[in-house]
Amino acid sequence: MFAVIMAGGFGTRFWPRSRKRTPKQFLDIYGGKTMIQQTLDRFEGLVSGEDSFIVTNAIQVGMLKEQIGSYKIPDKNIIAEPMGRNTAPAIALAALFIKKYSPEKLNETMVVLPSDHLITDFDTFRKNLNFASEIAQKTGDLVTFGIPPTFPATGYGYIQRTENDLDFDTDNSAFKVKAFAEKPNYATAERFLESGEFLWNSGMFVWQVSRILEELEKYMPATMEVLNRILDEIGTEKQDVAILEAYTKIKGESIDYGVMEKSRNISVVTAQFDWNDLGSWKEVYTEGEKDEQGNVKLGNVKLIDTKDSLFYHSDPKKMIAAIGVENLLVVDTKNALLVCNKNNAQDVKKIVEALQEESREEYL
Repeated sequence: MFAVIMAGGFGTRFWPRSRKRTPKQFLDIYGGKTMIQQTLDRFEGLVSGEDSFIVTNAIQVGMLKEQIGSYKIPDKNIIAEPMGRNTAPAIALAALFIKKYSPEKLNETMVVLPSDHLITDFDTFRKNLNFASEIAQKTGDLVTFGIPPTFPATGYGYIQRTENDLDFDTDNSAFKVKAFAEKPNYATAERFLESGEFLWNSGMFVWQVSRILEELEKYMPATMEVLNRILDEIGTEKQDVAILEAYTKIKGESIDYGVMEKSRNISVVTAQFDWNDLGSWKEVYTEGEKDEQGNVKLGNVKLIDTKDSLFYHSDPKKMIAAIGVENLLVVDTKNALLVCNKNNAQDVKKIVEALQEESREEYL
């Protein structure tokens, strides 16, 4: 089994704590380990460092190496993208690296995980991962994890499953995929929840290396024609230049749109582990330990008549104090302070977009 960790995003909804050079996946949100470290910990005992690959942005390589030194992942397995091109090219590039370094193992499975999800039940995760790998090996399907929805979420894509469970002798469930659905409005999300046929799209995948390369060639031939030219240069001094030249010639596309929504060979495993994509500060609030008034306090915080809010800062010499407020997200950093209604957590990225338009690089 190979592990491919997607660690190249910038976490714009986590501004101001998440910045270009210190994005969300490299942060210690709750105290303990960073998100990329927690992601690698989930593979302990399943995948060796030699068989682990991390796709990140070129400007983040230095920080990545600092954080993964104890995981015995060779430098050659760190794949530096010169620019973001969404998930399909990143996954294709990782598959080509595996093809170059382990050509005799292309029928083994390749697990693709984002680096910024919160999963604490490692044992169940590993059990589900082995089950998904078994399905991928026996059927040749591209396998994704679906999260049983607990409320009508409008911030996630959905997977519609078939009615009949795949016939595997296990206490877990797997189904053929009927359709993928984009992020819905609230009424549609309610209908999805009531139907019992829909799962949240987790963005986690398991497939044989050979099968994902075949499907990429089939459904994204123009992209693969360009990326295949990199293969001979992987592991040489020409590697970075070859990747840069290729990335300037291809368009960005998600693996969902590029392959998953088009392929006829897709299965979904119902995840039995806890999961949160930590897509915004609201999710940090949801997962955080709350006081009697429903507040999450991460740092030196003093509150009076305040409820249902999140307060975060990392300077122990500084205090955040609040009186008579509710339903807020307050995030304090060295040079920026965010105050946001909890219901507008997804809009934090608009601040980042505005700062980009104004070229306020000191805040990005």
